[in-house]
Amino acid sequence: MLSIKVSKQAGITFLLFMVYPLLSLPLILKGMLDNKKWGYFFFACFMGLLGMLYPPTGDFYRYTRDYIYIKDFNWEQFQNFLLIKQDCLLPYISYFFSRLNIPFDYSRFLYNFIAYYLLGLIYTDEINRNCYYIKRNSIYFLGMFMSVSLSLYLFRFFFSMILYAFGTYNIIYKGKKWGWIFVILSVFNHFSFFIFLAILILTKLCRFKFRKWIVILLCVLTFTISSDVLISLFTFMPTDIVNHYSTYLDGYYAGDYLKDHSIRYRISVLLSSAITYAAVIIYVITYNKKSVKSGSIVNGVLLATLLSSPFSTIAYRFATVLLLFIKIHFLNTFNGTRKQCRYLLILFLLTMLFNITDLWSSRRQICISDLSLICYASAPQILMHTYSEQWINKNVYENGDFNHD
Repeated sequence: MLSIKVSKQAGITFLLFMVYPLLSLPLILKGMLDNKKWGYFFFACFMGLLGMLYPPTGDFYRYTRDYIYIKDFNWEQFQNFLLIKQDCLLPYISYFFSRLNIPFDYSRFLYNFIAYYLLGLIYTDEINRNCYYIKRNSIYFLGMFMSVSLSLYLFRFFFSMILYAFGTYNIIYKGKKWGWIFVILSVFNHFSFFIFLAILILTKLCRFKFRKWIVILLCVLTFTISSDVLISLFTFMPTDIVNHYSTYLDGYYAGDYLKDHSIRYRISVLLSSAITYAAVIIYVITYNKKSVKSGSIVNGVLLATLLSSPFSTIAYRFATVLLLFIKIHFLNTFNGTRKQCRYLLILFLLTMLFNITDLWSSRRQICISDLSLICYASAPQILMHTYSEQWINKNVYENGDFNHD
């Protein structure tokens, strides 16, 4: 007879989560600190609820419009629609949801839930491998590793980053071939990850076995890289790819978009980038050739990030991927020395600072949203919440910006 063992703490957490998710958060965090998988499961659910309550502005608006547009399509019409899309995973999910009459808001729950749960699986695996040293510093490690993007604004890129990191972790660190499934899914979800797929393949073929002085030299050479050279190399790629990403290389999102934002926003972007640079410095200081098995993938991502530095939007997103891989590498090589504990504290504080600036930059979206429901509503009430088409038409402009008067 099949028996399922559920701990008393997990059962209480489930009941409290259903009635009042916010109040269950201390129990969830306690479960995570005790390295219980149910703790990471409920934390992923909580982040999924926050995702549902995040308003459909910016890129979210475009995805929601696509959902509304294809809602009445038959299969043949949907296939024709896919011809103009390079990223096919979200359109398939949108079409599947539309067939079942599931509100598009649930895609944000799904993406956030899967992403944070996969992060939790990486973290629990590392604790089981290196239990003593990590558990002694579990509060700092938990805050440093699990806090990726509390404002949730990256959505597709964020999700692909976690899929790629989870797949790569299992391929490089654990020798599991099924990790390639997650890497391929990351490309289907966000086509820019074909670059990171190439990095992973090169890592498996030849490894980026850099000495420390080469890593330092690469960082220094970043300041001499010309965007014109990189753009000329990019033009050798297929035409549809060039057209799709041209605005990120030599257009509005290459850096001009910052002019449309306040000086405070630009400072927050600069500060977020500075946090990654600080993590790179820690990575270089603690660089050890003996950890080449795990460090080679970090070196590959670092190289891609350095090459993207002339292009603001691409560099910012690649730096986010780099920061996550530095965290995974640090987690994997942590040995509890006083020096490493000091660096852990720095990474923890930098991550908290990143989260604060992240939330601050999204304050306008939060103000017009229904995120306040998380403070008093039950889980079923939040799961029944949607941003209707009427709400979107009233509050969001056609370019994804919104009315924040």
